[in-house]
Amino acid sequence: MKLKDHAGHKDGRGQGDVYKVLIAVSRFHPELEYRVVGKRDGIDNPQALIWKKSEAGLPASKRASAAQLEEIASMNYSDAFPDQEPLGIFALIPEAEGITRALYGVS
Repeated sequence: MKLKDHAGHKDGRGQGDVYKVLIAVSRFHPELEYRVVGKRDGIDNPQALIWKKSEAGLPASKRASAAQLEEIASMNYSDAFPDQEPLGIFALIPEAEGITRALYGVS
């Protein structure tokens, strides 16, 4: 719980193991782009925007093995947030910036 408090989840809100979805997307879906929008202020509840990249010649998704999926499934919060800081794939950006990136990304 201390890690979640540091990440800004002071009121008990959270998304459970949803962070594991972004780990899987980052590893196995290079054709998708995403941003986590919100503020680390203890009040906001960050959300992820996910969209398909609009570039030509997109790399195809990679088939995950059962072992790779089990590795992600067995992760805990401290694996994804070592040293009480989120991995780069969870870096928060302002909501307006995330929406702008998503809209330009799919156009």
